[in-house]
Amino acid sequence: MKILIVEDDAQLGKLEAELLIRYDSLQAAPVITAVDVVGDLEAAISRLGQYDAVLCDGHFPPRAGAEASENWAVVCDRARCQGIRYVIYSGDAGIVGYSWEYGFPALPKPTAVEKIYAELMVGRKDSGARIQESERTKEAQCQKG
Repeated sequence: MKILIVEDDAQLGKLEAELLIRYDSLQAAPVITAVDVVGDLEAAISRLGQYDAVLCDGHFPPRAGAEASENWAVVCDRARCQGIRYVIYSGDAGIVGYSWEYGFPALPKPTAVEKIYAELMVGRKDSGARIQESERTKEAQCQKG
């Protein structure tokens, strides 16, 4: 399983990656093959298709005229359209609350690595293959965005 961490604080992103890799290595059957960190919206979007799950801080360097939720929502919508597990992990209570309100998985910072790992694994098939949704579900999600 390949995980993309989208975090504008490079040191924090690196720590999150290390913790996930270490925790995975303690499992009976480790599944994480790679964890990469990017720090901006464009990098997240351009690399999105290479991953099975995304852990997103929800904050990016600001785009002119965009609300914080609009920035992460772009990545979220694209991930969901591609069948990629997407989890918000943010210290911003507004982003976490918005996520919960609209049914997106979200965890507040700080959260134990065990819970982050479990949330990223939701719906994962034993084969490690990307979670595949029905074409109608994908199409409906993509049309909403």
